[in-house]
Amino acid sequence: MDFSDWQQTAVNPLAVQLDDENPRIAAKGLDQAEIRELLLEHEGVADLAHKIIKAGGLFPHDLLIVGTLAERLTVLEGNRRIAALQMLLDPSLIPDAFRDKVPRADGDLRQRLQAVPAVLAPDRGAADHVIARIHAFSARKGWSPLAKYRYAHSRREEKESLPQIADDLGSDVSEVRKFIRRYNIYREVLTLGWSDEEEAVLRGDELPVTPFLYPFERTPVRALIGDVFDAEGHRNPKYNRDTVNASLKKLARDALIPETLTGRSVLSTRGTGEGSIELYFQQNHQELIAERTRIDAPVPQTPPSQPSPTPPRLPPRPPARKPNEFFESFSVPKTVDQRIVTITYEISRLDYKKFPIAAGMLLRALLEETLREHLKLKDKWDSYKKEAGAHDGLASLISFCAVKSNRVFSDHKTTDALTRFHSSPVKRDLDNIVHNRYGLIRKEGLILIKPYVRGIIESVIRDEWS
Repeated sequence: MDFSDWQQTAVNPLAVQLDDENPRIAAKGLDQAEIRELLLEHEGVADLAHKIIKAGGLFPHDLLIVGTLAERLTVLEGNRRIAALQMLLDPSLIPDAFRDKVPRADGDLRQRLQAVPAVLAPDRGAADHVIARIHAFSARKGWSPLAKYRYAHSRREEKESLPQIADDLGSDVSEVRKFIRRYNIYREVLTLGWSDEEEAVLRGDELPVTPFLYPFERTPVRALIGDVFDAEGHRNPKYNRDTVNASLKKLARDALIPETLTGRSVLSTRGTGEGSIELYFQQNHQELIAERTRIDAPVPQTPPSQPSPTPPRLPPRPPARKPNEFFESFSVPKTVDQRIVTITYEISRLDYKKFPIAAGMLLRALLEETLREHLKLKDKWDSYKKEAGAHDGLASLISFCAVKSNRVFSDHKTTDALTRFHSSPVKRDLDNIVHNRYGLIRKEGLILIKPYVRGIIESVIRDEWS
């Protein structure tokens, strides 16, 4: 590479702009204060500031790479260092949330840090080739997988050739194509609407994205759901958008957002605690699998019609009944416990699409009250209370009723259905409504839960109480 156009210089960190196209973080369009805060949150800049103070400055080999972009001097390599130096030189730049974490430099050190060595690159393109090699091959803090995906995508957006990007990353063209596809799929997830806490998790540079992206590259999973995304990571227009959105959000929540209690995500590259990735999709993404089946179904060939006599006029058909998507037509005998009658009345009339959280809480309450009433009718209530003790609740009710030796149900099918529900990921979704800080649920989630819960309740009331 020709470095004849590169110049040695010294810069004042306060006169240098942070780069909003830094591959480490998703900072496009953010102002300087927001970029600094993002680097503090995700890139250990506070710790770096402590190291700079301990060392008395930057190490001689840590040359910064700067360039003039839109008539502003911008750091292209060394954003973490420039951000740390800026806050050491001017403590007023430290965000409020980090005032007790970023150290203060004494007067002598601040004087030395006002001019730090740097190399002035002729343009961003020339700098990108060098920067990629630095992080791909040196001992400097390497890029996370997500940072590599973002870098490959941004370079491709700038019309850089795939062989050149591959060369800079020390990879091959097929791998770079995969990076770009993965980043396009990841970007789809960010558009689905998340809470502030979830958004912060999903935008973290160290986010382990592989468990989320891996299924779209596994042959057994693709055999179930088909090609939801094309070779570049763009949506397949044949798939219903709402169905894909619901499935993507469920997958992202299970693979990327840790559970509050365990600190671990539900789904890994090996699957869940209950089984493989293929089983996970079979249990949790039935609508997406059905969508693939619909797309692949052959179009029936209609034979040419023959003229026929005009049929006699028939009376008009009654209007088609609206499909029962949730609990719209659900009812119970008026003779059962009044609490069950009341909850049933409300859940059958509630618009679950507008009020999914309320619908989810009513659904949970209906299952809990049904199991309580059943234990009382079967003279099992005292045995249950003795076993549950102070832990009375839906989880304890299900655990007790699902044990066949407790003889709660006359039909083992009900016991088996309850066991499957208790060990399924959708049970956690129902619990999250009342227990976890990620306690939101959408209408698509309720549709996935309904087949389990409604079937259990109907089986108890229809088969056990009749």
